[in-house]
Amino acid sequence: QNEAIDNYNRQTGENVSHIVNPYPERGQFCWADLVLRTAISWKASASVSGGTDRSRYYISANVRHNEGVIIGNKAEKYGVRANLECDIKRWLSAGINLSANYNHTHHVPNGNMGTSMLTHALEHRPWDVPYHADGSYTIKDKDLLHYNLLQALNEQNAFNNNYRIIGKGYIRLNILDGLSFRSDVGGDFMYTEDYIYYNSKHMYGNSVGKLTDARKVYSSLVTDNIINYSKAFGCGLALDATLGHTFQQDVSSTSSQTGQGFPSEDFSQNSVAAEYLDISTGRSSWAMQSVIFRTTLNWHRRYMLTLSARTDGSSKFAPEHRYGFFPSVSGGWVLSEEPFWKDSNTRIKIKASCGMTGNQGGIGAYAFQALANGGYNYINESGIAMMTQGNRDLRWEKALQYNIGAEMSFFAGRMKVETDIFRKDTKDLLYNKPVTATSGFTNQLCNIGAMRNDGLEITLEGNIGKGDFRWQGGFNISFVRNRLTELTDDDGILTSGSYHALKVGEEVGSFYMIKMLGIYQKDEDVPKKQYEQGVRAGDVMYEDVNGDGDIDTAGDSQFCGSANPLFTGGLSSTFSWKGFDVSLLFAFSYGNNLYQIWNGGLRLGNGLWPSQESEALARWTGPGTSDSVPRAIYGMTWNSTRFISTRYLHDASYLRCKSLSLSYTLPAKAAKKVGMDLLKIYIQADNLFLISPYRFIDPEVNSSLDATKMGLDNMWLPQPRTFSFGVKIQL
Repeated sequence: QNEAIDNYNRQTGENVSHIVNPYPERGQFCWADLVLRTAISWKASASVSGGTDRSRYYISANVRHNEGVIIGNKAEKYGVRANLECDIKRWLSAGINLSANYNHTHHVPNGNMGTSMLTHALEHRPWDVPYHADGSYTIKDKDLLHYNLLQALNEQNAFNNNYRIIGKGYIRLNILDGLSFRSDVGGDFMYTEDYIYYNSKHMYGNSVGKLTDARKVYSSLVTDNIINYSKAFGCGLALDATLGHTFQQDVSSTSSQTGQGFPSEDFSQNSVAAEYLDISTGRSSWAMQSVIFRTTLNWHRRYMLTLSARTDGSSKFAPEHRYGFFPSVSGGWVLSEEPFWKDSNTRIKIKASCGMTGNQGGIGAYAFQALANGGYNYINESGIAMMTQGNRDLRWEKALQYNIGAEMSFFAGRMKVETDIFRKDTKDLLYNKPVTATSGFTNQLCNIGAMRNDGLEITLEGNIGKGDFRWQGGFNISFVRNRLTELTDDDGILTSGSYHALKVGEEVGSFYMIKMLGIYQKDEDVPKKQYEQGVRAGDVMYEDVNGDGDIDTAGDSQFCGSANPLFTGGLSSTFSWKGFDVSLLFAFSYGNNLYQIWNGGLRLGNGLWPSQESEALARWTGPGTSDSVPRAIYGMTWNSTRFISTRYLHDASYLRCKSLSLSYTLPAKAAKKVGMDLLKIYIQADNLFLISPYRFIDPEVNSSLDATKMGLDNMWLPQPRTFSFGVKIQL
């Protein structure tokens, strides 16, 4: 930091004072050690099943307690499940499935929140401490660079309660030989409480206490009515045909109140708040119905043909665009069933399909309608204001996909190979398109264009053994490429957020920003316009795309990398010997980029944050010393926050050991002697190690799969490494 100040003073002639530790008698304080912990979690479950020749039942219960790695963060989950099936008559059967769950979660700030635990723990200065000598909290801006994290945790009560019941009942009628009818009625009912109370000592409590109490009630009703006909003909032909109707209706109701000013910390309900800062309620509902048809023909288990079609209607679209028709066809040829095939230990199936699917996910219940919101003050009169402009031309997003593949089994099933090649053309992409500010809105939901995905998926499985030893393994890898093939009403570049853009020919998920070329090594290398802004040797050299000698976001941004990997996959392996099992599971991803939004430790003088050690040691200190990390310079944003640039865009490829487990299963005879059918003991390590060029904590993060937010890391908490021990008993 002081080197940054010296560089600034020499360049500008100013006399900014050095940063001096005001408490030299204090040792270095680590805030990360203060807020992070080794968490303990446990779970238990039990189940019982049984029945008669005409009825069957299954009942289970489970409880789980998970602590987070940040103090105060925990989740408790309780659940029960019951399934019952009954053959009432030879031609009539019925069943019911029920589950009930209760989740209680204590929240802590994370990600980009103002009191984010991880980022601010890293950014506090070495002499910053949480308490004064008298036990009172140290305060942001007066004593600390950031909010006091202990104050944030200790003086809030933030939790979520979730109650959920999911149920389904059915009846099945066997009308004629091969002809059946089944009717299902199901529901998903959920009640959620979100409670955040900041007392008067909390930095968000406004010295009087502040409470936000939000509730949500959600219900989903689903009905399925299906007729099925199956028939095997004497010529070797088998037919299976299905005709059905499904209906779903979702209803949600929300309410939220924020109050402040409480007579004491013991009164933490909004009914006693001195004033209300915000009160809001909402209710929404949408419905979808579908008619489905599917028929499958199978001749001598050698040739297979499936024809299907469905019509879906969603209330999210205007009546004239409400329904979509989605047909598909698939076929298979089991080559090894041909009379000329003589190798009984090898099975080969060739398959192909073509089909269309529809998508309406991610859009609101009233997506096509212009919406207004109330509560606006018009000269002391209550009024409404338009919130969305709606779009009656909104249509289903449709994807047409072609697949061709093969399933192969060798050595009597000990080795299996499956390959699939596909092309998926998606049109009428649903997207919130930016619109001109003069419209009064920032964006409008539209069908903006088309996209193509091409992919190859390969799966390998092996199973070999000799005597008491057996090995089972699997490997899968997937290659997927996408590119935008059409942008409706816009042949140029459509920016999607601050980090991405859309353009015909480019990937959806591509980053769009200014490209860093290196570091200026001499003052003479700096273009005149940049020199006049204070850029000198040791500062970042950006690519001047428009050639005007200056750097600006509008004129010099370009496509730089993608959040999409070149390939992803996994590897599993299990070794078994006399009741012992050792299992390994790996996951990998290669070729994707991740943009590090948090850059406090990389600013090297822009701000008072401490610097990341690796960055500070690699900084430019003279010609030839670095071509990737700039000099330390006080108060200058050119190298850090002025532009969104590839300086913070990193390779996020990784190989992760997802789990390693060791188990022992007691022999059946020994288990019987102690009154058990099964006794299994295991130990397991999850997230055991990670190999990655990514410079920060965890490359396997993603704020969202939205094209505007893919591949962004805001220093979210990483996946924890966990060690567990368990016992499985079956009576």
